[in-house]
Amino acid sequence: MLEEIKKRNLGNEFDFNSSINNIRMLEDQIRGRIDSWAIKWYASAFLKNKLTLYPGRSLVKNIGSGGTHTHSTEVFDAGLSQQPIEINEIKVEENRDTRRAFENYFRSIRSGFIRRGLGRVKDLLRKE
Repeated sequence: MLEEIKKRNLGNEFDFNSSINNIRMLEDQIRGRIDSWAIKWYASAFLKNKLTLYPGRSLVKNIGSGGTHTHSTEVFDAGLSQQPIEINEIKVEENRDTRRAFENYFRSIRSGFIRRGLGRVKDLLRKE
């Protein structure tokens, strides 16, 4: 999968316009540094031009953040929909506004991690 993404020069698109480093995650998966089914699933779907439908309201509670593969975080928490969601036929196509929203979201969580990391480094330096 990684070779195909690189061969087809799709790295930037795979990384949501450099907003998240999916390439590195896939490389880490291949090298055995991480164990993530999600990056393999995303790469497979991406290479086959498959899309994922994300509802505007959450139908599930994410209880999988933290533990074996990640540090505990609330960044993915969302309130559950309190009303039924009506399902209608829609045209199957990527929504560019939604893609930009994902890119902005990925950039915001990445910058938050960086800010917190820099804050910790500054705290350590102050203690010395």
